[in-house]
Amino acid sequence: MNRNAGARAVDRYLARLGAADRRALASLRAAIREVAPDAEERISYGIPTFRDHGNLVHYAAFRTHLSFFAGGGRVRQAFARELRRWAGTKSSVHFSSDHPIPGTLIRRIVRWRLRENRSRAAPRTRHRRPSPRRASRTTAAAASIAAPMDAVARAVERTIRDAAPALRRTIKYNAPTYQGRGDVLTIGVWSHFVAVGFWSGARLAARHPILQGSARSSRVVKVRSIVEARSPAFRAVIRAAAAMDRRFPVHPPR
Repeated sequence: MNRNAGARAVDRYLARLGAADRRALASLRAAIREVAPDAEERISYGIPTFRDHGNLVHYAAFRTHLSFFAGGGRVRQAFARELRRWAGTKSSVHFSSDHPIPGTLIRRIVRWRLRENRSRAAPRTRHRRPSPRRASRTTAAAASIAAPMDAVARAVERTIRDAAPALRRTIKYNAPTYQGRGDVLTIGVWSHFVAVGFWSGARLAARHPILQGSARSSRVVKVRSIVEARSPAFRAVIRAAAAMDRRFPVHPPR
């Protein structure tokens, strides 16, 4: 993606937010840019993303909170003392415009993530200079594995389109969502898996054990590889959810 086009897409994302959330995320964005000026900005799976040797960090606005995504549980462990004031999940830090993450801490985390990403990339180029032909193959291979969860997410969406072609894709809840009569499923990309949330999953869980969770109506499938994205079990739950939507459409609150 063109760097300017990616930054403009992020500008449009921020412009849709309320003033307080927009200021909070703009401040976070500026702190990230300060220490990662060469990182590419883009909207990836519905949320603003910085990329440098792969996904670097993400951030997003949700109905009840703002989120900063930075390398999953590794960051939570490395900065446990500093982040204890903020709730969240293993791979995200939840904050608000009234209780933001300080810019100094954001910059430290982003520097840590830059070192992590670049150290992972270094072994591919450290030992010898490849021939032009080998370099071409290496570049293509590196591009294919630079963002493994992005590749898994694309495979997930291909399976959804194949298994339930009548569903239509939209962006809702700041994420790709597939709809029929109601909302059928929503996709979230994390550091080590792609979460596919089925809004009527509780009705399907008994017959489809790959569905996880204990919410009143929804369940999640965690897809960790392209093989899992193409599996018959995953395809079956998509078809069952689409069929359930025709009988009992789900309309969650925005």
